Amino acid sequence: MNALAVHQSDQTYESLFYAQPLAEWLLPNFRVLQIGSLAVLALLFLVSRRKWDTAAFRAQALGILMGWVVLFSDSSEKHTYIIALAGFMLWYWSRPVRTRTDKALFWGNFVLLGLVPIDLICPVPVMRFITQTLWLHVWFFCFTWSRMVWLTFFCPVAESPDSFAAGAETVDSSRPARSGDTLDIVCPCYNPNADFISHLACSLAELRGFYPDKRLHLIVANDGSSRNFGKEEHDQLLRTIPDAEIVDIPHGGKGAAIRAGLARSQAPFAIYTDIDMPYAKESMRQVIDRVFDGCDVVIAVRNASYHSKLPPMRKLMSHGSRMLNRFFLNTRYTDTQGGLKGLSPAARNVMRRTRIPDFLFDTEFIMLAERSKGLRIEEVETTLREGVVMSKMSGDVLVRELKNFFRIAFGV
Repeated sequence: MNALAVHQSDQTYESLFYAQPLAEWLLPNFRVLQIGSLAVLALLFLVSRRKWDTAAFRAQALGILMGWVVLFSDSSEKHTYIIALAGFMLWYWSRPVRTRTDKALFWGNFVLLGLVPIDLICPVPVMRFITQTLWLHVWFFCFTWSRMVWLTFFCPVAESPDSFAAGAETVDSSRPARSGDTLDIVCPCYNPNADFISHLACSLAELRGFYPDKRLHLIVANDGSSRNFGKEEHDQLLRTIPDAEIVDIPHGGKGAAIRAGLARSQAPFAIYTDIDMPYAKESMRQVIDRVFDGCDVVIAVRNASYHSKLPPMRKLMSHGSRMLNRFFLNTRYTDTQGGLKGLSPAARNVMRRTRIPDFLFDTEFIMLAERSKGLRIEEVETTLREGVVMSKMSGDVLVRELKNFFRIAFGV
């Protein structure tokens, strides 16, 4: 208590409270900020009590505290940030998924906190410009520390396959395909185009031609369509594709339709894609080949030609989704909304645990799959087939999917 009461002086230290250009506001309120930030951390620790048994969470929490005692200190100096750097590295290496952002922060902190203060490495005028004019080392670590807090407390804990991996779910891996195996193709359907059956039959016939020694079985999940999928279309679909299977559910969203269709799947391999099969056949073949090779989750990554055909709102949603996935969910697989994915039986078990009814069920699925030990996940770059016209999405859909995103991020 004595040290806290008298240690403050007129000397300029290098904690957050002295950082320009906000020092004039931060320094007079430093004690409130110290107590307030510590109280928030205590509350976050308490709310996250279910994670205390996880070694990775405890390591990350320790790294956050090591950063707090330096960043919010009365009298931090350049060499004091070695403590903060050690805390960040502890946090960094306890994370099983390290994105490009994390790697950039790792090397940035190593240079700014570990190398810049050494005058044998960094010339003194350069060091003073970085630390005393720009205060770059403080602000850079402040951003880093904020990201550590966000990912540790507000994102699901993704466990690693090493000693930090207590509590992660383990699943059995898939196997390579054999002659005679069946692949289920699940297509969600909601108010399709009037000619969807003929196009679907043609696309399925093309895919079957690639795999004469396998059986490709179609499952259509009708998501409570109000037009173009009544009894007449049911009968026509079964006449055109006699071995097709139709699953009718009340309208619940694309995620609900996919789950209903996959629940019917009994084959050792499965993919799902839209009812109009918008991807080029070669792209679909690459995804199926990866599934047949024994991959558990195959993610179709959309290339530049795909995005060039999107309406403005959907293009905004696509790029926005990837940015949010990178910075808030900390996943290495940022393009989660491709609409074409391959799944093994183990991956289908993961899909059954998803809850999002709408488009972002894909993101929820990838997050759960990434956290499951033993799943082999691969990405395949894909392109649209010629003549595909992508539908528009309203602002209401954007608002709804933002809500779904934060349901995923906060685990609610």
